[in-house]
Amino acid sequence: MELELFIERWKSGQDFTLHSSGSTGDPKPIVLKRQFLERSARLTAQALKLTPQEHILCCIPTDKAGGFMMMVRAQVLNYPITVVQPTGNPLLNISENHSYTWVSLLPYQLMQVVTHPNSLRVLNRFRTVLVGGADLPPTLPPLLASLKPSIFHTYGMTETYSHVALRRLTPVYSDAFIPIPGFKVEMVGEDHLIEIHTPYDSQPLLTRDVGKMNTDGSFSIIGRMDDMINSGGVKIFPEHIEAKILSMGILKEDTFVISSIPHISLGEELILLTLVDIDGSDFQRIQNAMPRYHAPKSWRTVSSFPFTTTGKLKRKELRQSLLLEG
Repeated sequence: MELELFIERWKSGQDFTLHSSGSTGDPKPIVLKRQFLERSARLTAQALKLTPQEHILCCIPTDKAGGFMMMVRAQVLNYPITVVQPTGNPLLNISENHSYTWVSLLPYQLMQVVTHPNSLRVLNRFRTVLVGGADLPPTLPPLLASLKPSIFHTYGMTETYSHVALRRLTPVYSDAFIPIPGFKVEMVGEDHLIEIHTPYDSQPLLTRDVGKMNTDGSFSIIGRMDDMINSGGVKIFPEHIEAKILSMGILKEDTFVISSIPHISLGEELILLTLVDIDGSDFQRIQNAMPRYHAPKSWRTVSSFPFTTTGKLKRKELRQSLLLEG
């Protein structure tokens, strides 16, 4: 949504409709009520301890919750905002002497920013950086350790009016998310699905995310139930295997994915998909390094992987394409 159109609609007092990300199925429309949009903006300001002098740079898609809510926060909190076209490295075209204090980035954007010296200098002038919309690449957090801004990884969704929890990446790194004021998170059922209690609805929202609760009220995310692979009764989250493979140095980030194909007795069989060729000895090393039942049984080279506009891998679509290929 263009900023000018958004401001016009905002001043008219309308509700808004956004669509879910579509990472696990077709995007669905979600109505966001004006009163709760305002409340969400103020809860974010409270959680981040924002000052009255913030200046926002928005360089993520504004038709999704992350970018849309930056425009909402600018209106509610009376902050100036500049919206620029989302690109892989949106800070390359920003002056190193800019006056912005707050920016939200997607994980793949932040990776591009911190690995380029010019955009890294631009990033270091910000006070607050939010990163969300997808999982963090395992190689990203170590690159952030010496940066000046306070960087937060966000957890939330369109239905919750953006983030409900934050975890610090700098100056002190944390593996756990902490719910922001007004929200409560619990784990439900034997699968430990994350349930979110929001100030916007009397009924909690049961997600498809699998989590682990800590005694201090913080929590970590193990994976997504829709992405889980059940092979011979063993529940496997592909992200864990991908992180292990990445640590071996055989394949580079974004060049491979763990998926599954149907198996007559196991139900699902793990398969390694790559964008680059590997040889049999490398694949054998990968198999040998995996815990029992977590090793891919075969590998296949493909031309591309399907992603959402915010960088989420469409694992369900990928499995369906493998099923059609046979």
